[in-house]
Amino acid sequence: MYTARSISVFVLIFFCILAGRASAGEYQKANTLYIEGCALLSENPDKAEKVLLDCVSELPSYRGYFALGQARMVTGKSSLAYESFKKARDYSRNDEEKSLSLAKIAQVMALEGDSFRAVQLLQEAEELHPSPPAWITQLRKYLDVGNLDKVVESDTISRSLADAKAWAPVGKVPGIKLQINFRTDMASLDSKGWRQVEKLAEALASEQFNGNRFKVVGHTDIKGDAAYNQDLSERRAQTVLAELISLSPSLKGRLEAEGRGEKELLYNGMDEDSHRLNRRVEVKVLNREGFVGMVAE
Repeated sequence: MYTARSISVFVLIFFCILAGRASAGEYQKANTLYIEGCALLSENPDKAEKVLLDCVSELPSYRGYFALGQARMVTGKSSLAYESFKKARDYSRNDEEKSLSLAKIAQVMALEGDSFRAVQLLQEAEELHPSPPAWITQLRKYLDVGNLDKVVESDTISRSLADAKAWAPVGKVPGIKLQINFRTDMASLDSKGWRQVEKLAEALASEQFNGNRFKVVGHTDIKGDAAYNQDLSERRAQTVLAELISLSPSLKGRLEAEGRGEKELLYNGMDEDSHRLNRRVEVKVLNREGFVGMVAE
C-alpha cells in the first residue's frame, strides 16, 4: 500500500521530470539529502547546513533553501540565512510559500536589529498567506510595540520603501506604515510626530525617489464615533501632507492625502498598545517606477 508521503514524492518527481528540471535520480538524491539535513537541524546544525547545501546544489527548491536558511539561522549566519530565504522565495510555488519566506526574511532582519523593516515585511507576509500562522502576527505585534516610541530614521524609511516595492505582489500598491504622533483628539503633531515627519520628508525628497508620487493615508483606533474618526483621519493626513511640502517643497504636486478612519485596523485588541498601533499613517507609492538604484537588501 502507498502512503500519502510516497504518493507526494512520486508526484513531485513526475512534475520535475515533466518540467525538465531534474531526472528521477536527481530528485531522489536531493530528496534524500533534504530529509537527512532536516533530521540533523536540531542536533548538528553545522552538518545540516552542509547536507542542505548539497541538496540545493543537486536540485534548487523552495523547501531546500528554506531548510538551509533555518540551519544558518541556528548557527548564527544571519546574512547567509537571509540569502537562503530570498532564494526560497524565488523558488516558491504559491502564496503560502512566498509568505513564509518573507516572514523568515523579516525574522532575520529583526535578529539583526532592523525591527522597523521587519514589521513591514511581516505585515506583507500575513496579508499574502491564505491562513497565516499565529507566530507571524505575534512577532509583528511584539516588534511593533517595541517601535512605538522610536523615531524611524530617513535611511530606514527609504530602505523599507524599497522593500515594499520589491516584495509587494503585482497589483498591490506598495507602502509602509509609520507611527506619527498627534495631540490627543487633534490634527496637530506633537514633538515626536514632528520629528518623524522631518525624517519622512528627508526620505521622500531624496534624489533616489525623483519621479515618485506618494499617498499619505491616515488611520485611527476604534475609540469614539466612526464619523468623527473618519474626519480626524482625513485632517491628520492633510496635516502630514502640508508639513511634508513645507519641509521639502520639491514634494509639491507629488503627494495625495486620504483618511480611512477606523476601517482598516491593524490589531483587533482593546488594549492600549493595539489602540496606539492602529493610530498610524501609511505612505503608499502610487507609481512603482522610478526606484533607480534601489533594491531590497
